[in-house]
Amino acid sequence: MKQRVAIVQRDIAWNDVDRNLEHLETMLQGVEADVVVLSEMFQTGFATNPIGAIDDGRTLRWMLQVAKKLDAAIVGSCAVKVGEEYRNRMYLITPDADVMWYDKHH
Repeated sequence: MKQRVAIVQRDIAWNDVDRNLEHLETMLQGVEADVVVLSEMFQTGFATNPIGAIDDGRTLRWMLQVAKKLDAAIVGSCAVKVGEEYRNRMYLITPDADVMWYDKHH
């Protein structure tokens, strides 16, 4: 069984979550894929000081909506705060709203 993969590469508006998610939503209109792969820290850019751009859950909610709308799995990472630590968390979301994640470690 062949799988269709869409890899999304674009300019990222630095630390502007709303603008980035809106731009991605426009880019993804009409995409027909089984898996959509977004860039690392796709909603902010690779911020080494993520204060002010930490995901408050809206990116995960957005990914859940997009996966369902496109009927495709979606994968990408964003900055999250866990306790007092910041993490680069990669999410894999299925169209059925299964959420899997991995925190990048150095």
